[in-house]
Amino acid sequence: MRKHAEQQHDAQRTTDFMELNRIFTVEEFAKHLGGQKSLAEYRVRYYLRQGRLKRLSNGVYATVPVGVAPESYEPDAFLTAAAIRPDAVFAYHSALDLHGQGHSVWWTCTVCTARRRSPVVLGRTTIKFLSKPPATRPRTRAMSSPGEASAPWTTEVSRGGRTLRVTTPERTLVDGFRELSLVGGLDELVESMDGFASLNPDALQEILGAYDNRRLWAAVGWYLQRRLKDIFLDASILGDFQKHRPRTRVYLVPGQRGGVLARDWNLVVPEHLQRSVRGDDVVENAVAAAAAVAAADDGGDHGP
Repeated sequence: MRKHAEQQHDAQRTTDFMELNRIFTVEEFAKHLGGQKSLAEYRVRYYLRQGRLKRLSNGVYATVPVGVAPESYEPDAFLTAAAIRPDAVFAYHSALDLHGQGHSVWWTCTVCTARRRSPVVLGRTTIKFLSKPPATRPRTRAMSSPGEASAPWTTEVSRGGRTLRVTTPERTLVDGFRELSLVGGLDELVESMDGFASLNPDALQEILGAYDNRRLWAAVGWYLQRRLKDIFLDASILGDFQKHRPRTRVYLVPGQRGGVLARDWNLVVPEHLQRSVRGDDVVENAVAAAAAVAAADDGGDHGP
């Protein structure tokens, strides 16, 4: 009788766990069961046979809703990716989606991780596990949290009971210009980023300094110029970006032909997106003002 009661109790604990954790690892399940990994593995096998669980990857499972066939069930791609790679940083279009700004439906979930692996397909969605950009590797400067120390320019969002790490709007903009194919193209990036009410120019300059790419400096400067009024920025900040623009003309979209020249940035952009908010004279004055401030700050002292 006592053994039967214990079995019922274990079964109830399992049911409670599966209801609260739509996606989980066998280690998390074992911890819930008091550290009994063998019991967790036994119960996973049982519920797989019952059609109540679906295997997503090695040691990662999804709870299948009652009345849904496991083979047709498409679990949350973001939660799946975080379970497969706990160090996952959601980037590119996935970052836009998690910030609530994705303009179009996108069936690719992109995460940056220290350990790449083959893609995981969940019905219509494919999870791609990408290497972290070299410029975002652990840095020595002070960070606001341990998570940010290992993944600079990121923040946290909550989803389905899990805390996910995602690139900040500023890094998402820079990453998007760096890898346009991973955000759905230039139009998708611009239309999605236009949904953010503010952007931090200091953070943008820090990220661009780490990436050290003149095309990216010009691309971000061009984008900010389009939105100066929308995000309440002064034109004087544009000079800091223009100082790092390419010395010769480059295409905003690498490999693209055609377009018009944004003279402020030595950047060839698609004609339908060339909507200057401020004229060349304003930007040139901003550059001169920035140079004057730098000279004043220097004060003529060139010592160590």
